[in-house]
Amino acid sequence: MSFDRSFLAVDAAANGLGVALESNTLAWRELENGRLVRPFEGCRDNRYTGHYLAYPKAGSQRRLAKLFADWLTQRPEDRSQ
Repeated sequence: MSFDRSFLAVDAAANGLGVALESNTLAWRELENGRLVRPFEGCRDNRYTGHYLAYPKAGSQRRLAKLFADWLTQRPEDRSQ
């Protein structure tokens, strides 16, 4: 199974439908109340390091995606809108 929303994957795993590869941040409630467990206890804790933005090299949406990427990487005080 695959889901387009993280909370759906976490909920499915918590309801016994499989394993979810998800961040501790998004699954903290289920981990805390015991509905989910970390299967590899003792492994180092992976810390959040950021997001990746991927967009096509070509195509009709490329220009808009590039504008959005440029906007995201600006300093907040430099954003006009």
